[in-house]
Amino acid sequence: MSTKTGRTAKFPLILTQGSASVKIYCGINRRRLPNRKYGPGRKIYTLVYSVAGERKRKNFADLDDAKVEARIVLTNLANGSVQVLTLTAGDRDAYVAARQLADQAGLSLHTVVEQYLNAHRRLAGKATVIEAVEYFTRHFDPAMPTRRPGEVLEEMLAAKSQDGASDIYLKQTRLRLTKFSATFQRPIGVITAPEIDAWLRGLTSGPRTRNNTRNEVVALFSFAKQQRYLPRDRPTEASLTIKAKEIDSAVEIFTPGEIRKILSAVRKLELPFVALAAFAGLRSAEIVRLDWANVNIAERFIEITAAKAKTAQRRIIPISDNLLAWLLPYQANSGAVCGWVKTQAIVQRAAEKAKVVWKHNGLRHSYGSYRLPVCKSAAEVSLEMGNSPRMVFQHYRNLVTPAAVAEYWAIMPTSEAAEQAKIIEMPAGKTG
Repeated sequence: MSTKTGRTAKFPLILTQGSASVKIYCGINRRRLPNRKYGPGRKIYTLVYSVAGERKRKNFADLDDAKVEARIVLTNLANGSVQVLTLTAGDRDAYVAARQLADQAGLSLHTVVEQYLNAHRRLAGKATVIEAVEYFTRHFDPAMPTRRPGEVLEEMLAAKSQDGASDIYLKQTRLRLTKFSATFQRPIGVITAPEIDAWLRGLTSGPRTRNNTRNEVVALFSFAKQQRYLPRDRPTEASLTIKAKEIDSAVEIFTPGEIRKILSAVRKLELPFVALAAFAGLRSAEIVRLDWANVNIAERFIEITAAKAKTAQRRIIPISDNLLAWLLPYQANSGAVCGWVKTQAIVQRAAEKAKVVWKHNGLRHSYGSYRLPVCKSAAEVSLEMGNSPRMVFQHYRNLVTPAAVAEYWAIMPTSEAAEQAKIIEMPAGKTG
């Protein structure tokens, strides 16, 4: 910034910065002004400049004050900050004070104003920003660790693994909650029940699957609560979400004749898979993990270990006469019973070949339906299948006739099929 003066007079002072310039004039107060500091006979220093074609004048009793204001005006003129020049002295003081407060918080003044207005708008007049902050601090400990759902999920899976949870449980939990964690990438303490409800309703799944996913989310929030990532003195937001209404539909089962057709159509190496599903009620994933070491032919039972069960509970399933007949040709001391089999679409393909309409979970449902009349105990069948007694009683009661039950458990391999099975060359490394 430079100062230009005339040859014979000191005033007006001309101050410049770039293409901007201002002038300071000196005069004598010849009348009483409202402000007493400009008393009669005293000097008055007048700063003169133009903003958007409009001439501006400001009076000062002290030359140094006029020069300070001149520097501010020049800087703003050079930077194009015309709006700042229209502020009153009081407005500028308020701006400087606000800027200092924002600097102390490590925020820009623009950020402070933007966040405040956003909070004010979201409160919609129901409370002031201060009231909202006071409510938050009463219910949330500022010292509480901040964790995102993805971080809580990893901690929970590690803890569950150490506590002995099955691999199936850990895999399913990760599968369901990874999608949730990808959607909510912010602290778990600020996620609300309405937001979780909206996410659950957006899932392309049926009511039961949606409720299973909800249960996983509730478990995640409960774990966070145990770890003190959420307040312990009230319910979690996940627990306040709404359950989907499940409509119990009648299960579909195969008739004994349809089971015969499927067994006749399936490939020989896949026969154990179908037989275990139909006559032992095992889930597909359990069959794939089943080892011959857990099939006790001599004592006629199959052991599903906790590590390989969906529910992480050990189960014992009896080997019926017809299941024994289907398994004997493939018996080995160890190794996977049919782990090499590509389970997806095995039975569907066989059913299509046999011209039998495929039924979802039809083999497992058939086992439960034909087994319950034999045991006459929903509790016993539930232990074998790994379901609750209520579900067994609800789904499998009074579905089949006594004649159909007798026919179902009399389904045996034909002599020709048994002979062919004996000469099947098992895949390398699978026979033990």
